[in-house]
Amino acid sequence: MSDISDIIGNFDPESVPAQDYSPVPAGWYSAMIAEAEVKDNRARNGKILKLRLDLTGEEYNGRVVFANINLDHPNAKCVEIGRRELAQLTRACEIANPTDSSEFIDKVIDIRLAITEFGGEPSNEVRGFAAEGEKTSGVKTRTASSGVKASRATAPTNDAGETEAKPETPKATGAKKRPWER
Repeated sequence: MSDISDIIGNFDPESVPAQDYSPVPAGWYSAMIAEAEVKDNRARNGKILKLRLDLTGEEYNGRVVFANINLDHPNAKCVEIGRRELAQLTRACEIANPTDSSEFIDKVIDIRLAITEFGGEPSNEVRGFAAEGEKTSGVKTRTASSGVKASRATAPTNDAGETEAKPETPKATGAKKRPWER
């Protein structure tokens, strides 16, 4: 019995473009919050705000990145970092006092991406939030430090507009230390 061909006909896998899972170059990008929900953290000892962000720029339109913001955790440093990140996010989304995670859905904001190592592979990590167009408006097409043409990316900068130093990655074990473990 040919159940697949009955449904889709003669399938040619070469006709479907391959998915690109390589990280987007570090920098600021426009993104829409497609999903937002409060969930238990991995250890089940706290709560996180889990975000799915869809990039909306020209070159990386449709690429997806994720962010987790600690809302509740036994470690006070985690909570402090989470509150800073939540404050950035609420200001970027122009939400004065969020009461439900659904308030963030469909908001378009600027996000700062960095490249970090996760499971031995390069991966994107969201390192900042800003109001839509605050960091990406007027950014000209240029070549990022990785040599990849990034239409809306800029080199990571601090609040004074100076280029930030590239973060060091742990070398010996390959494991990345979390901010509260330093």
